[in-house]
Amino acid sequence: MLVKTVDINELHELCSRLAYEVYESAYHPDCILAVLNGGLKPAEIICKELSRLYNDNSIELIHVGVNKKNRNFASFQILRYFPIGLLNCLRIISLKIKRVVPFEKTCFIKVIIPARCQNILIVDDAIDTGKTLLSILNELNNVNFKTAVLTVTIDNPKVTPHYNLFKNIILRFPWARDAK
Repeated sequence: MLVKTVDINELHELCSRLAYEVYESAYHPDCILAVLNGGLKPAEIICKELSRLYNDNSIELIHVGVNKKNRNFASFQILRYFPIGLLNCLRIISLKIKRVVPFEKTCFIKVIIPARCQNILIVDDAIDTGKTLLSILNELNNVNFKTAVLTVTIDNPKVTPHYNLFKNIILRFPWARDAK
């Protein structure tokens, strides 16, 4: 499995490409739901780009955060000082561990979706297992939604996104604790 480091300029480029895929599919969201923490920056960029493409400044950005999410060794700040090859191996191992940990209900901060938002684009940075998106989707009622992520790191996640750029690639984003 490949681990790719993404700098802030490439992040903007990738998010613009993802926004263009949404635009090309003719899906016009009223709201973009940003999955905190990793999905916030991509959602902001995608929201701005879709607003430009659709010439519509009314697309609203809404945040949904996770109250409890399992943290693994990638959370330690010291990792930033390890050689990149070792960090890549640790990311792959961490991902394999995530896949075998039993599913536990993720607790989300209650999000209030405005009544006018009938078409929602849910944005996260990556799908490693699909547990986070599945938990969010289980909370949504009576809305038309699509999902967008930059990468899907496994073959059969619990949720298959409508839009993604990469498959079986782990992206190291600028906000990652092991980003250099």
